[in-house]
Amino acid sequence: MALRPGDGCLIPIPQYPLYTATLAYLSAKPIPYYLNENDHWSLAHSDLVAAVKRAKEAGTPIKALAIINPGNPTGACLPVEAMKQVVQLCYDESLLLLADEVYQANIFDKENKPFVSFKKVLREMDKEVAESVELVSFHSISKGVSGECGRRGGYFEAVNLDAGVMEQIYKMASVNLCPPITGQVSYSPFAFFPSFFASSLVSSSIHDHVACHDKSSNPLSIDNYSARVREWYTLAANRTHLYSEAVVPR
Repeated sequence: MALRPGDGCLIPIPQYPLYTATLAYLSAKPIPYYLNENDHWSLAHSDLVAAVKRAKEAGTPIKALAIINPGNPTGACLPVEAMKQVVQLCYDESLLLLADEVYQANIFDKENKPFVSFKKVLREMDKEVAESVELVSFHSISKGVSGECGRRGGYFEAVNLDAGVMEQIYKMASVNLCPPITGQVSYSPFAFFPSFFASSLVSSSIHDHVACHDKSSNPLSIDNYSARVREWYTLAANRTHLYSEAVVPR
């Protein structure tokens, strides 16, 4: 996506401040839609539609819709029906859907309000919608893997984007600075175990070992963090070895 000066992007309020900062840097316009604090920070579809209407009346070209699920800073998880309405709106208005899903492992009520990915919802929509709506999903190892926000490493997955656009994205990514070593090491479960099942086993192994070390009187230091993480991944890899032929693409 290339936001030109004056283009608009729908963003939730409250939101992660980097969104408004990035839009300001690009001379683009934030188009706010407000979450309902009195209803557990829910998203009313009518408020989203109203934000689109206001932007059109102001003459602002709307290029994308950013959504944070689970919410940051609210922690709220969207129900599937609300997510379907968001996807349908993106289809109707030809908007790129930017799904910030980095807190998917940090939710309060997994049984009653579970996390559901926008990719899953998109794939379950009608064929025309499922194959048309452009989606970029974001995830990060600094939330839910090592449990430390300073561990910088993450990825995004693009769905239904034009091949020419993807080519430019790869070019831009290739000239960016890489994350610090600890961030790259922490990213390993997703790179080496690309299936959800295998990477989940790796992540759960890390959580188990972190929990054990958290109970000790000697917390991990920066100096031995990378070595300890490699140890965790080796142990986790042993757990997934029996399943690798079935679940990990070669």
